[in-house]
Amino acid sequence: MAYGLGLLKGMWVTLKHTFEKKYLVVQYPEQRPVLQERFRGTLCFRFENCIACNLCVNSCPNKVLSLDVAKAEGGNKRKLMAYVIDMQYCMYCNLCVESCNSSALYWNKEFEKSTFDKESIKIIYERPRYMDELEAQREAEKERIRQEKAQAVSAKKDTVGESEISAGPSVAEQPKEILAELAGSEENIAILLQVLAKNTVTHDKLLQMIDSDMEKAKKVALALVRKALKDRHEGGKE
Repeated sequence: MAYGLGLLKGMWVTLKHTFEKKYLVVQYPEQRPVLQERFRGTLCFRFENCIACNLCVNSCPNKVLSLDVAKAEGGNKRKLMAYVIDMQYCMYCNLCVESCNSSALYWNKEFEKSTFDKESIKIIYERPRYMDELEAQREAEKERIRQEKAQAVSAKKDTVGESEISAGPSVAEQPKEILAELAGSEENIAILLQVLAKNTVTHDKLLQMIDSDMEKAKKVALALVRKALKDRHEGGKE
């Protein structure tokens, strides 16, 4: 009887599963699975958003990411030429996406990544042809904004006198394009404005940098945001 008892238990388990709903089975690949919104399939890259700050590369524990940069003509500005994602070493930790201040990295729902050789797993983003034109348009827009601000200050100087002229509009009053270039996402912009509201000296210095050296202003703004996030994280632990 002891031998038959094990068989009966096994058959009972089979019988129970026979009458269960068949919602666990998907006839793949004819039927596609329903993936959740936060599903991490393949890491993707927005070339036009990247500022070549290297934060994503430094945050990756498996050295999945690498980028090729060159100095732009007529200055020291870094120019992104290629971005490489080697998915075979990715462990889907999301640290690179979280560290990116310009929303250049994101996940899609593509999970079919099988290839015949390892080199094909690499995703290489070459510099698009339109990037030079796009950057030229951005520089022209920044120059237009600078000229408008200079004209507004000059007009105000003629009416109220130089001694009453302030440093110009506050950081919060800057155009959306300038704020986006400084901090990247809307969340980072909100954090930056909160930090500057508490420190008028830093606010005035950053405002001067926006007019004189935008690249330096971006670095300072991102450093302020990272410090605020770190302080908030450490405070939450306590």
